Amino acid sequence: MDISLNLELSNYSTIKPVNKIVRKIFNNSLKSFKSIPIGSIEEIINTFKKDEELLSKTYDISPDYNLSEIKKIKNDIENSTEKNSIIIERKSYQRVQLLCYVITFIFIIILVEIPFSVKVVNIENSINLLFNMSSVKSYIYNICIYSYETLIQDRSAYFPGESEIYLSTNIENLIMRSNQIFKNSETISLIEFDSLSDYLFRFTCKTDENKCQNFNNYKDIFLNENYIKAPINTLIYEYVARSSAILYENKIKENKEEEKINEIYKEHDVVQKNAKAILKEFQSNEVIEYLSITTEYLTDALESIENILQKDLSNNIKNVYYPLLIILFTSGMIINIIIFRILIKKFIKAKIKEIDELIYIIFFAPDNIINISPKFKKFIETGEYDL
Repeated sequence: MDISLNLELSNYSTIKPVNKIVRKIFNNSLKSFKSIPIGSIEEIINTFKKDEELLSKTYDISPDYNLSEIKKIKNDIENSTEKNSIIIERKSYQRVQLLCYVITFIFIIILVEIPFSVKVVNIENSINLLFNMSSVKSYIYNICIYSYETLIQDRSAYFPGESEIYLSTNIENLIMRSNQIFKNSETISLIEFDSLSDYLFRFTCKTDENKCQNFNNYKDIFLNENYIKAPINTLIYEYVARSSAILYENKIKENKEEEKINEIYKEHDVVQKNAKAILKEFQSNEVIEYLSITTEYLTDALESIENILQKDLSNNIKNVYYPLLIILFTSGMIINIIIFRILIKKFIKAKIKEIDELIYIIFFAPDNIINISPKFKKFIETGEYDL
């Protein structure tokens, strides 16, 4: 549990209720004393003056001292020309002591929570990176799909220019996400992981070696084994460049002209009628062939990177995050105990002492004075004060 939350809970559950009760007792006591005639108050004061020992027991010199503490500094007070200097010095010492407690607590909190917070931020960044990786895979799939749709021009599924817009949007998103995960950016990127050097910097097969050898069969579209072993970010940027060619070759402006739209709707009202022509166009289109062949390879490579990141994240959580969490919990419990035993307990003890002193004064009043004031008498008997 967060330390600041514990402090607030301690404040609301202990300090405020105790302080409220003490304030109520003091207010009622002062009100009851005000109901006593002035002459009777003077009589009580004269009674106190007759016995200094009784005064020290019932009305301490300072609320911060008990009788044993007064005896320890009695000789110093008698020999001092400034009797209050020792009391002031004692209070200053207590303030310094309290300040030291606060500084110690803050230091412990910083010592424990900063490494924990840093690790939490790293874990959060890794999760965001995995999300971006998943987005990149989705954009690659979408680019492949909308490249097909752009060539098909199926008016039963898309309006004129709609598939081109989807294709263009996914290309732009892929460029944006790729820049985030493959280059230095404000968030964490793949280049910060040494375990991914084979995917980012070396010419190696990113999946099964046999799959890479199969790319030698597509040299007519400038694909071979050496090319497909390039760094994954290079392959993705090439994928973007080739898919963008679909947009440039499709002449989207012409497709939006009224005559062209009418012609398209007339000829392509049923896609099945033109299936052979469309298939032939696909087979002769080098870009479509390239996208069809490389899409699976790229997504498989990205999944391999995701698996490495997930394994690294799992190891970090097990080896670092959990121990830090245990240390933070243990430190929080220790600080809670210290707060209660040193600060709250001391506060309650001081308030009880103040109440005791006040009660001693009230019950020291003679019976004849108590009987003079009905309100004061009722307060003595019931602890309640009526206005």
